[in-house]
Amino acid sequence: MAIFRKGIKIGGYDVRIGLPRDRSYDRIDKDPRLTTKSNPNTSVNRFRGYTQAAGGYAKPTRFIMTMQLPKGANDRADVAADTKKIRDMDNSMSQQIAFHCSDISLPGRTIETVSQRIHGPERNIATGLNFAEVTAEFYCDKFMRERHYFETWQNLIVNKRNYELNYYDEYTAPIEIHQLGDFDEQNGEGEFFTQGGVKSELKNAVYACKLIEAYPSTIAAQPLSYSAVNQIHKISITFQYRYWHNIIDIDEVERDDTFMSQQTGVVTGDTKGMGPFGIFRHLPSELRRAGNSLVNQAKNRLPVGKVFGGKVFPPYL
Repeated sequence: MAIFRKGIKIGGYDVRIGLPRDRSYDRIDKDPRLTTKSNPNTSVNRFRGYTQAAGGYAKPTRFIMTMQLPKGANDRADVAADTKKIRDMDNSMSQQIAFHCSDISLPGRTIETVSQRIHGPERNIATGLNFAEVTAEFYCDKFMRERHYFETWQNLIVNKRNYELNYYDEYTAPIEIHQLGDFDEQNGEGEFFTQGGVKSELKNAVYACKLIEAYPSTIAAQPLSYSAVNQIHKISITFQYRYWHNIIDIDEVERDDTFMSQQTGVVTGDTKGMGPFGIFRHLPSELRRAGNSLVNQAKNRLPVGKVFGGKVFPPYL
């Protein structure tokens, strides 16, 4: 197409003239600038490289928490009824509580220090660890079972009949908070979702901390209002605990073949990611996920994989 065109009529003929556009755009594939390789040492390219190597970033929406109610006491008549109730509730409500947790924080910890001056500038000397309380929020079903759940737990702490305190080990229990990896749920990496249950969810945990000797110290007030239309009731619970610790070692995560397959596309137990499918680790993250998806599907669809549920798969490593 010309960038300028003008025409006049002479007799019965149209005479048109125009200026053609720049022909240098006709063979743009020959532009030498397109063959110039980018500098991998620039800040932008290094950042892109680290992002690709990481396989993405952790997301705060990918989590699940698990808890089990305390054991209570059967040998004391004043708490035996509450113990039975809490065990029945634990069997029927544990998974609902886990999936109804809408907000929770990975706990923090602070090294306590004391200032000391012997000579010159003072030093802050470590004296111990301080663990911050954890607050979680839960969606409430139409029967308010979640509030009943934590009220029953608190009844094991303070006897509602005589207001006496029960023994410490009768009302404390562990709580676990799991950060899940952001893997593709539709391409074989997230098959644990279709199996149901909390235990299958935990297969994708990349970080987890365990609160030791935890119990609900505060059940927050729940406001009621006619103006809160189309809102879901939520209950906020504050937990006290003795301490927490990480239950997933980063070295174990990097060595585990399940995580290696999700991160690099390698589906063997080769800890360096150089198994028979090790070529995947050199591909971009999108292609790694696609290749890993095909392998995971084959593991469960081929005859050997069907028989053994994908746990035994050629080359049987």
